Amino acid sequence: MSTVKLLFSLLFMVSSITTRATTWEIEVGGGGGNGTPYFAPQNLSIMQDDVVEWNWVSGIHNVLSMSGPVSFASDTHFAPHTYAFEFSTPGTYDYICSYAQHSTTQFGTITVTPLTVLNAETEEVFDFVVSPNPAVEVIRLSKTIAGSVSVRIFDLTGKIIYNGWHSDMNVLIDCNQFARGICLVEMSSKDKILTKRLSLL
Repeated sequence: MSTVKLLFSLLFMVSSITTRATTWEIEVGGGGGNGTPYFAPQNLSIMQDDVVEWNWVSGIHNVLSMSGPVSFASDTHFAPHTYAFEFSTPGTYDYICSYAQHSTTQFGTITVTPLTVLNAETEEVFDFVVSPNPAVEVIRLSKTIAGSVSVRIFDLTGKIIYNGWHSDMNVLIDCNQFARGICLVEMSSKDKILTKRLSLL
């Protein structure tokens, strides 16, 4: 396969992958003789239709919503266990672990931003620059519009090696943990997705 055809295939594969909602992970731990109960991160901001996955790493816990547009709850389980919930309704959700006295330290908040906010009309032209390119340790992503954008980096197998939301006009990303070679850097805002090629030396 030619280099041009290979790159086109990879870009098509990346586009199909990025139509899926983002899954965010929260660690559930402590208690059961293993320390103070906790959720980490305690506060999380996500987009509408994203999924939050709670992963029990120690102790016995549950997840119970206390306020918000929609209720959610898991059963009480010993670690290891996983509970997932898709947040299709925007708003602020407060939740706790109601097992024993865990709620005094094991509580959290999830803020869900509607997609219409991300897709607000703007007269600015959406674009971004990756520098330096090739890069060694750190890359800077400089975007042309204000507001939050999704940033994802894929290796050439289509695996997501970086995933985050950023509102700053310039974003610094540490690349030391990435394998050397060619990556695809994607930035999405509104209903537009841009992908740039990055070489890591």
